[in-house]
Amino acid sequence: MLNFIQYLKPAPLPKADRKPEQVEVLGHQLAYTYHNREKSGPVIIFLHGMSGSVRFWRTLVPRGIKKDHPYVLLSLPMHSPCTFPDNLTCEDLSSEYLHQLLDGALQQIISDQSYILVGYSFGGFWAFNHAAHLPPRLKAVVGISTFANGMHPEMTPRLCMLSEGSWMERLGFQVSRLLIKTHPFFLDWITKQQLQNKRTIERFDYYATLYNIYEDVCKHDISGLQILCEAAASINLLKQLREVQVPTLSMITKKDITVPYACQLELSNQLPNNNKIIFEQSGHVPFSDQPAKFEKMLNYWLKTQLKNDANTSSFLQIA
Repeated sequence: MLNFIQYLKPAPLPKADRKPEQVEVLGHQLAYTYHNREKSGPVIIFLHGMSGSVRFWRTLVPRGIKKDHPYVLLSLPMHSPCTFPDNLTCEDLSSEYLHQLLDGALQQIISDQSYILVGYSFGGFWAFNHAAHLPPRLKAVVGISTFANGMHPEMTPRLCMLSEGSWMERLGFQVSRLLIKTHPFFLDWITKQQLQNKRTIERFDYYATLYNIYEDVCKHDISGLQILCEAAASINLLKQLREVQVPTLSMITKKDITVPYACQLELSNQLPNNNKIIFEQSGHVPFSDQPAKFEKMLNYWLKTQLKNDANTSSFLQIA
């Protein structure tokens, strides 16, 4: 009841985040917000997860980065307020096509500046798919609770749940989407199913984040999410990622029920220049399960890469 009442008078979004800008690539309109344009150095690009929102990272960007560095919050394709071509099919969304989408967006948003990608869940998959094509201006990649092999036997059923799962799974997804549209209380409930500790939300801005993304989440086009999931289920990036030489960081959540631990570990083990952090007590949402560790490690690693101090990166080889 307390949670429900808390939603009745939500804190308003800052004006700068109310209306994200739009960029057009391959017939898609992708939403983004650009922060600290006047700052120098590589731009840090934050990508949210499946069924998230361009506003997702607004309260989760590490404070040191938020203050001192340029960064962009970029939406996944097919996520409101983005639009996509009417005739698009999952067969169109090849690895190359997904790369062109991200590359085209970044060329328009940050021009010829170098950049670092930080992707959560499906956003991590999109980031590593981009890295597999060896873009020259990419300096580093962070993957959080993510995967690179949609064809993995533990990953494919999760991605294909919308169209190829059991009738109960498909019905459950449709019902959950309808409930989310009625009130953010249900988005809260569904999100908590991905936490390791469902009763304790340690991060003080959990509810602010949840409510801020709600206005986009309740408007997502289910057919678009279906196309995106089906496409990912046919892509295996592992071989290409062996060629990636930029520094990478894998933030692995061991008790994750959304992206299995085995899939996350499989990705990390294929990267030749990878640092690995294992969140032993986290589900799919490490920034709520273990927020202090999450922010400290992400902030430290990003600042290390921005300073080009390779000698300290081994510090993150911890569990």
